Amino acid sequence: MEFEVWLAGKEAVIEAKMKAKLLPHEYHIMREAGTERAFTGEYLHEQEVGVYKCKGCDQNLFMNYHKFQNPSGYATFWMHMQNSVKFVKENLEIKG
Repeated sequence: MEFEVWLAGKEAVIEAKMKAKLLPHEYHIMREAGTERAFTGEYLHEQEVGVYKCKGCDQNLFMNYHKFQNPSGYATFWMHMQNSVKFVKENLEIKG
């Protein structure tokens, strides 16, 4: 519980630092659950050997050999670095 109290007091500072560090579309994707347009991502065709890191906090996320080409138009990874990614279930609503 102490961490949550500490974090609540720092949240505004963290958000201000993120807004200053990230471009507006990056902030929207990383902090507001946005999505980049398919087939437009900077790393869609990236093949360089190494580690993909979070642009906001520099956390290691994926190794290059975990990346695969997906016809969806988004860079896709089949495995993440241990304890680096939090998965959140989305409840997508289909309207029609």
